[in-house]
Parts: sequence; structure tokens; C-alpha cells
Amino acid sequence: MNGRRVQLTRKEYALIEGLATHVGLVVTHQQLIREIWGNHAGNIQYLRILVRKLRQKIEIDATRPLLIVSESGVGYRLDQGDAGATPDLRGISSDTSCSA
Repeated sequence: MNGRRVQLTRKEYALIEGLATHVGLVVTHQQLIREIWGNHAGNIQYLRILVRKLRQKIEIDATRPLLIVSESGVGYRLDQGDAGATPDLRGISSDTSCSA
């Protein structure tokens, strides 16, 4: 991201991958929970914490996210930006020795 490597946990990587698969579209909370945790253990609070941690790693200002946008009461969207281009996610890798 912006010329720097970002190391993500497996769950953070699964989150960004789930959003990138549907770039520009809203992915519901429940869909993300299923993709990240499967049919067990995930809840919306875990998802919110995971999103916050991921934003801290990839956003310029995590308090004003431009990449991972909240759609209140629905889910999250990976924003395409002003130009409508696919976000540059190069430099992001998963740390397979760690999980969130």
C-alpha cells in the first residue's frame, strides 16, 4: 500500500479479500462473518473490531476511512475512489503463522 508492505493476520486478509471480491459493492455483515468465521463463532462485534484493526493498518487516517467504507446497518464496501479505479492492494500479505 503506497509503497509499503502491510502484514495482515489471516482474518484481516480474509476480510480484505471478501471486500475486494465485490469492490464498490456493499457486502453485508452476515456475508462477511460467514466468509471469515464460517458457520460458527463470528458475530458483528468481532467483525467491527476486525475492520477497525484493518483500517489502522491500511487507511491513511483510520478515523476517516476512504478505502473500507461503512454502510450503516448493512455492511462494508471497499471503495473504488474518485476515479472509479480498483484500489491498489499490492504490498498486502497474510501472516499465515498468526490469526485474529
